[in-house]
Amino acid sequence: MLAFAIGISASALALLAVALLAGAAMNLITRVPYAPTPPAQVERILDFLRLRPGQRLYDLGCGDGRVVFAASCRGVIATGYELQPLTYLRAKAMQLVRYRPAHIHFGNFQDANLADADIIFCFLVGAVMPKVADILSAKSPRGCTIVSYGFELPGWQPESRLESAHAGGSAFFIYRKK
Repeated sequence: MLAFAIGISASALALLAVALLAGAAMNLITRVPYAPTPPAQVERILDFLRLRPGQRLYDLGCGDGRVVFAASCRGVIATGYELQPLTYLRAKAMQLVRYRPAHIHFGNFQDANLADADIIFCFLVGAVMPKVADILSAKSPRGCTIVSYGFELPGWQPESRLESAHAGGSAFFIYRKK
């Protein structure tokens, strides 16, 4: 077998297969595929927000953690939540190697305590945004800045909109919880 020829054990392949299946199953459950925010867009929105050290940022569905890590490098207390097993493991590996002060949690952000949030970021999909809007209405504190990349929050009025720096890119919708 090729796997044994390149030094991969059958148990490692089985573990990889289970992780891949778990990720595929989670895509079906959450209806949110892994699609990272382009690095230039991450820097653009963080510059726009004028983050200050000590602020608290939550990334709902943080993927590989790029928003969490970039904010953490700016002195922000940044926390991400991710449900996709392989994506979560990738984010944890990056955290261990480069971004120790950031926090990445495996789990559903619906269970998160967002009461101390200054900023909440999400890049999800349109199909789940009504539920996200309800969660943010119930759990985010008054005055909190909420940023949604690519999709508007139904029933919310954006305070501002930051267009993509490149043609065909997604916009950021910026809200303030009233």
